[in-house]
Amino acid sequence: MAFNLLSMLTMSLMVGTLNAVTDVHQDPVLVLADRVVENVPAGRADEALKYFVAYSETRNLDIHLGEEKGGLLETAVQQGLPQSGVPVVIFEAGCHAGDGTLNVVTALKGRQGTIVSTEENPAYLEAARRVVMHAISGMQLSFLPSALDARGNLDTFLDTLRDKRGITRFDAVVLDHDEKLFSKHLESILARDFLRLGGTIFIDNVNKNAAQLASYMQSVTTGSGKSLQIQVKKLSDGDAIAVATLVEPTSNL
Repeated sequence: MAFNLLSMLTMSLMVGTLNAVTDVHQDPVLVLADRVVENVPAGRADEALKYFVAYSETRNLDIHLGEEKGGLLETAVQQGLPQSGVPVVIFEAGCHAGDGTLNVVTALKGRQGTIVSTEENPAYLEAARRVVMHAISGMQLSFLPSALDARGNLDTFLDTLRDKRGITRFDAVVLDHDEKLFSKHLESILARDFLRLGGTIFIDNVNKNAAQLASYMQSVTTGSGKSLQIQVKKLSDGDAIAVATLVEPTSNL
């Protein structure tokens, strides 16, 4: 029988009402994660994402990207992927409760690879772990959720990925953590050659948080010693996303 998102969500909300006394003592994002796992078949990332968004909207949690922005994130990830058949690695800084990660999973449909995600909020990180591990069941994808707060050293984190996991390059990067760290973390990624040539970096809230992102946008423009091309795409709500791509340096000769 085909999976019916609306009926399953309605049933879940009814069960949620019956369990209100229990749920009130739990973090809402963990309740959301449990509802996704309970009501969506394992290995169905696209359906998990739809359920996640619908639940977030009906409960006014406001912890989802939305269809337009999520679709652009998927496109940005796909633009950074190498040729078919090559295992991929995606780095996501600030995975929140995992909805953006589900967009990444959707973008990687049929591919083999690893998603490395960091988050400073413990409840969000645990929610993302539950949701994403359920969604990628049966796929050729690995998920590595890690705690990394504003005081965390990304240089050390990258060194650990290289030394402990054998990960040396990212095909796509999603930055959705503390915007004040974007510029610094971009420099760390580029200085260690962790972004593959042709790889992409996705950010959102370009207009909404223009002041906080000024340093990052300047770093992308100068390339921090690398050659980056940036595309800014306006959203229907007046905000914008930006996708930077690492390209071959232009010769001055």
